[in-house]
Amino acid sequence: MERTRPSVVWIHGWGQSPRVWDQSYRWLPDARHSLFTYADCDSVGQMRSRLHQTVSGLTGPVYVIGWSLGGMLALEMVLDSWESGLRTAPNPGDFHCRIERLVLVGATLRFVAEDRASGWPERVVRRMRSQLADKPRETLQKFAESMFSERERRNQEVVVAQMSAAGADTDFTPGGLDTGLAYLAKTDLTQRWQSFIRSRETGGEDKSGKARIAAPQMLWLHGEEDPICPAGALQAVPASMKVLFPGAGHAPFWTEPDRFAEQLRRIAHEHQ
Repeated sequence: MERTRPSVVWIHGWGQSPRVWDQSYRWLPDARHSLFTYADCDSVGQMRSRLHQTVSGLTGPVYVIGWSLGGMLALEMVLDSWESGLRTAPNPGDFHCRIERLVLVGATLRFVAEDRASGWPERVVRRMRSQLADKPRETLQKFAESMFSERERRNQEVVVAQMSAAGADTDFTPGGLDTGLAYLAKTDLTQRWQSFIRSRETGGEDKSGKARIAAPQMLWLHGEEDPICPAGALQAVPASMKVLFPGAGHAPFWTEPDRFAEQLRRIAHEHQ
């Protein structure tokens, strides 16, 4: 029996736009694609609600591919579902339980950290919020340019320029940009993630012995030299669940398209 075509949701990161996926979604030609947008979202609550609505309207196997901030929002949604302990989703509001594949690109469990090898200092995020209020376009441009590794800057000037230009076309509202930075500054999913991993290792039961809802298969795709979300932040992610791209920065789908596409095709093939 032939499987239903998968539905894929692509969620971009802070300060960017759905344009960043213009090439990527073509690597899965047999899927139905939905490009998430932050348009008109001035709060994290509105972003979460938009993501819920986007996923709930899909049919067939659902794959979610979240980059950076988008990855954190997607992971948070999955952890919410897992923690609810639901076995099934009889209520349409429980749509996120249907996600079968979650791909986290350049994402992290905690954006802010004292150790620069694991995250950004909180003072840097505060400064960005202040600069954003005074010089929004310059702040977005600088952030976009900072996504690349030293090797990428030397060897891929055209790609760097294209990615920076895409950042200038953000679909975030001014309020959404600020609230997105606030979310990155305060969100820490580490403990929730560790509980999730422990549960998987013990057969997926909670403390009462009740089986939890099956979680989606997860894969972390990350640049080994990511200056935005350092790879050092992924120590809590099992090696079997992550693929590191040597020499790559924060946007491996742009700078390592062949290797990135190979991982996506492998995921789709394994699910057929």
